Amino acid sequence: MYTCANIDSLPKLSLWPTDKYLNIWVYESARVNNVLANSNGLCLNPGIGTWPWINFMKQGVYLTSYDINNIGTTTVKGRRLVHEVGHFLNLRHIWGDANCGNDSVADTPPSVTFNSGCPTFPKNPMNACGSNTMGEMYSNYMDYTSENCQNLFTAGQVSRMDACLNSTV
Repeated sequence: MYTCANIDSLPKLSLWPTDKYLNIWVYESARVNNVLANSNGLCLNPGIGTWPWINFMKQGVYLTSYDINNIGTTTVKGRRLVHEVGHFLNLRHIWGDANCGNDSVADTPPSVTFNSGCPTFPKNPMNACGSNTMGEMYSNYMDYTSENCQNLFTAGQVSRMDACLNSTV
């Protein structure tokens, strides 16, 4: 998990009208000592999806080329874009960005914190957050598991994204 990104420091190469388009910026990047850096030396999260109500001049998704380019590799790439668009469409991480936090979606089971790698099922059943025998939903796009492990949004998350798209705010 990377915490040094600052979208205010990133240049805007273009901005399409945010009431009609989703702006997606991709920055050249490389991993140096397991930290992402772009050609300007800025440390970047693997991706940032702004909230839908943020200043329209910054609204959109910011990605590094490292995290979407899989030419010549066997690595699954592109699900980070799905994750960041989820944020843009008003979804929080499944752990609600706090230990046992609330992601404001009823059908997402409580998660103690983020997951990584690709856990085996069931992951952390009957965790400290509640009494879900199925465990944490590590296969959800809004977790931090490996991209080859992510494969779903819940019906509640889809409803929340639809509500965001149909909002006039």
